[in-house]
Amino acid sequence: MKDTEEWKNDVRCQKAQQLVDLCIEYGVAPRIEIRQGFPKRLLVLEEITSAYATWVVFDRHHNKKHIEYIIAKKVPCNILVMNNKGEADMIRGRSTTFESNDEIPTFTPSTIPTPTLMLSDEYKKILNIKSP
Repeated sequence: MKDTEEWKNDVRCQKAQQLVDLCIEYGVAPRIEIRQGFPKRLLVLEEITSAYATWVVFDRHHNKKHIEYIIAKKVPCNILVMNNKGEADMIRGRSTTFESNDEIPTFTPSTIPTPTLMLSDEYKKILNIKSP
């Protein structure tokens, strides 16, 4: 961002640079992306889940109610939403641990059956495997 002189006069670029500098100071790799498409909420959900994010920060221009009711229920991470005063409001995302009995998986690693390998007779001959 510092390669050009334009960023010095642009308030948005200065704020983004401050955020990047703060992240680098604490050893966090920032990832700022701008995407277009429709519907927006699906793009946001896709990016959050594909990045395996632990924290997601939305700027003050996003609708907090939209984030609470649509996004926070579906992502397994914590969400911060900046408000107009420059403060952050935390929205808790879906927990990655199972808290209720309804969400307990029916299979555990010890109960999952071992898969069987099915080979044709030709491959069995090539591999010198006897049929049962």
